[in-house]
Formats: sequence, structure tokens, C-alpha cells
Amino acid sequence: MAKNAPTTFIQQHLPYVKSYQRSGGTDETMIRNHLLPALGDRAMGCLIPPDIARVMEAMRSHDDAACTINRVLVLLRYGDSLALRWHIDGLDSNPALRHSFASFLVNVGRSLYEVQELLGHADIRTTSRYAHLSRE
Repeated sequence: MAKNAPTTFIQQHLPYVKSYQRSGGTDETMIRNHLLPALGDRAMGCLIPPDIARVMEAMRSHDDAACTINRVLVLLRYGDSLALRWHIDGLDSNPALRHSFASFLVNVGRSLYEVQELLGHADIRTTSRYAHLSRE
């Protein structure tokens, strides 16, 4: 049975992050206050772009800062990467999450080089698919 997002974040992600990061408390606050209410019991492998958009829209409607929204997206991306690494049941690669993450970063003004680095693309041409979203 596939683990849902709250179970994965609370039972696996947080203890792992707290083992090596001083920001574990901040991550826990972000997860409990933003991710869990927005995602409900959705399985990690079932998250799709509208789910990510719902999280961002909820945060924008509460006038959360762009950096806070960005941090939540980073947590989602990192949580997805860890879930893949840990072979969470029912989870395969989630390109929708990667695409939503990259699109958001470009839309808030991050350079394609920053997005390339965050996504781990070896070639900037792979990242260039997001260039049309840039405000420049």
C-alpha cells in the first residue's frame, strides 16, 4: 500500500532531516502548517500539478512570502527525492512535481542556471524548456 504524503513526511522525512540539519524545526513547521493541510491524505506518487498549485494558491491567499512558498516547494521536491531513494511503495519518479517546482522557480525570477542546479540537469538545454516562463 502506498504511503500518503503526511505519513511519509512525518514518519520518515522529518527524523531524517533532523538528524543532520539545524533547520529541522523550520521544516517541521512548514510541513505541518502548509503541506499537510493542503495535501490531505494524497499518496506521494499521486501528486499532480494541480495539487502543487493548490498548495501555492493557499499560501498566496494567506499572503505568505515568496521565500516561504519556495521553501515549501523545495521540501516537496526533497521529500519526493527521498521517497524515491527509500523506495516508498507506490512511488515512481514524479515528473509533474519536478516540472511544477521548476516552473515556479522561473516564474518568481530564478535564473535558468539556478533551476538547472536545483534539478541536477547536466545540460542547460534540458532546463531551457522553462525559458518561455521567464519574465525577462
